[in-house]
Amino acid sequence: MYTLVEEAFAASGLPWDHSYREDRGDGMLLALPGGLPTALLVDPLVGELRVMLHAHNRRASEGSRLRLRMSLDAGHVTHDGYGLVGNVANKLHRALDAPAFKRELVASSADLGVIVSDFVFGEVVSGRFEAEFYRPIEVAVKETNARAWACFPHGTWDPALPPVTLVPRPVAGA
Repeated sequence: MYTLVEEAFAASGLPWDHSYREDRGDGMLLALPGGLPTALLVDPLVGELRVMLHAHNRRASEGSRLRLRMSLDAGHVTHDGYGLVGNVANKLHRALDAPAFKRELVASSADLGVIVSDFVFGEVVSGRFEAEFYRPIEVAVKETNARAWACFPHGTWDPALPPVTLVPRPVAGA
């Protein structure tokens, strides 16, 4: 997982060496330096990670295949001596834990599920970056009740099938 994400950062021109990273067991929390355009996290990072993850899964044995969930937001976080804290950090984790998001990823053939905050969708994704592939997802986890936007780029682990393609889905209530 770390290798794929680091390679996707490099391919996207993002500063891996200047990012803050916390190991979360089966995942990681990343924070990038202030002033970096949030748009770079959507395009090209999501696309690069999707392609690399798909290529990995086509080569990997069944036990080595990966499905990743990725949450994106923008805002201020601080370090409290133990890790990153703040509303944005909380919202990132709660979006990843949203039951609707998890259900849709399981039901899809996607190698990567991406969920972005309503803010990131409105300011970065909407009107560009293949916004038609995102759809609203309700995030109702702990004290968080918010709308986010999810994308499940079509993928598969079956090497007999053609390469990954995006399949647009109608966005209800957009």
